[in-house]
Amino acid sequence: DRLFEAPRQIRGNWWAEHLSRGMLMWERGRIGDAERAFGRAIRFIPDDPVAYYTLGWVLQRTGRGEAAREQYERSLGFAPEFDLARKRLAELR
Repeated sequence: DRLFEAPRQIRGNWWAEHLSRGMLMWERGRIGDAERAFGRAIRFIPDDPVAYYTLGWVLQRTGRGEAAREQYERSLGFAPEFDLARKRLAELR
C-alpha cells in the first residue's frame, strides 16, 4: 500500500507495469487477472484516463455494458477529447 503513496513519477512506472500486465492477461484469456491489473493501474494514477478506458474495453468485450459505460465516462471525465473512449461509449447506446 505504501507504493500508492509514492511520488507520481514512481507511481507512473507501476501504472505502466499494471496496464501492460492487464493487456497481457487479456491476450492470454485471463479476464479476471486483466481486470485486477487495470484496477491496480487506476489506484496508482486515479486521474489518468487510459486505465479506465482499457478496463471499460474489457468489460464491454465480456458483455458488461453498463459497467463499461461507467468506465468510459470516467475516462472522458479526465480527457474529454479522448475520441476512442467516446467511440466505445457510443457503441453502447
